[in-house]
Amino acid sequence: MLTKKSIIKMINDLSSNDEEFVNVIIDKLVSMDDKYIPLLIQKEEKQTWYYSAMALQKIGYPRIKNSVSQLLRWFMDINWPGAMMIIDLLLTVDHSILIPAIENALLEAEKDKDQCWVFGISVFLDRANITEKDFNSKELYKILEESEEWE
Repeated sequence: MLTKKSIIKMINDLSSNDEEFVNVIIDKLVSMDDKYIPLLIQKEEKQTWYYSAMALQKIGYPRIKNSVSQLLRWFMDINWPGAMMIIDLLLTVDHSILIPAIENALLEAEKDKDQCWVFGISVFLDRANITEKDFNSKELYKILEESEEWE
C-alpha cells in the first residue's frame, strides 16, 4: 500500500528525464488509493504536470470522479503541460458529474475575472460538443458568450 509520503516523492520524481523510470512511477501511482488522486493535480512543480496528467489518464474515470472540479483548473491556461491529456480524460466523464463542475468553474472564473480560464473551459466544451442545451443554467453559459476570447 502506498503512503501519502511515498506518493508525493513519486510525483516529484516525475520530473526525471528517464522515460523508462517515469513509466515505472506512473504504473505504481495507478495503484494508489483513490483518496490520494488529488495529489496528482498541479500541486507540485510544473515540470511534473505532464506526467501527472498521464498518470491521471491511466487511472481514468470513474476513479477520478471526485476530482473533476480540480481537474478543470488545468484549463486556467490551456497551454499548461498535460492540459490536452486532461481534456481527453474529462471527455470520458458522465455529463451528470461534468456539467455541474463546469458551471461551478465558470462561476469561479467569472468572479476572478479570469478570461484565460473561461477560454480554456470553452476549448474543452468545443472538443466535448457541449452546448448551451447541456447546461443546467443557461445564465452560466452566457459567461462563455460574453467572454472576450470566446470565438
